[in-house]
Amino acid sequence: AMLGGLGGLPNDRHRLYLTDIQSAGRHLLAVIGSILDLSKIEAGKARLDEAHADLGAIAREAARLVTPQAEHRDIGIVLDIPEPAPMVIADRLKLRQLVLNLISNAVKFSDPGGVVTVGVRRRPEGGVVIEVVDDGIGMEPDQIATALLPFEQLASAHGRGGGTGLGLPLARAIADLHGGRLDIDSRPGIGTRVGVSLPL
Repeated sequence: AMLGGLGGLPNDRHRLYLTDIQSAGRHLLAVIGSILDLSKIEAGKARLDEAHADLGAIAREAARLVTPQAEHRDIGIVLDIPEPAPMVIADRLKLRQLVLNLISNAVKFSDPGGVVTVGVRRRPEGGVVIEVVDDGIGMEPDQIATALLPFEQLASAHGRGGGTGLGLPLARAIADLHGGRLDIDSRPGIGTRVGVSLPL
């Protein structure tokens, strides 16, 4: 309300303070939301609001939300989505959260000038796969196991702070909730591929 001019327009310094407060509040709300979502899933209390969902639309929307973060770090986001894109029966908001977490992680662990590719494809054996591939710093096998644990952060060791350690655990939990699975293939210095397989 104050940023909108309630009580008079703030001066530039006050506007900067208010913007920081608003940004910190939104970040805190997102962290709390992730903790609650993961807790509900782990407690078996999460419910899916399932409907027909267009994976292409979900991937494009998630990529659009991460684009400012990627542009700030000079990282390109490439979409590899067939037309028409596969449809699934899923909770659209939870699936968007899953893809958003994966793209945000990929951007965070990519170097300036890198590229993150977001793909959707049908599996020959049935079902679909959402893939997020980066050419970033990559991980050792033991680091993959650590990255899948709640609140464990690999970012600080590489100067990539700012996370909560919930992105990958929550993405895997959402995939499990949909009867799918999350797989990670990564090589240090080469990059990381995260694939989420879902039933149609």
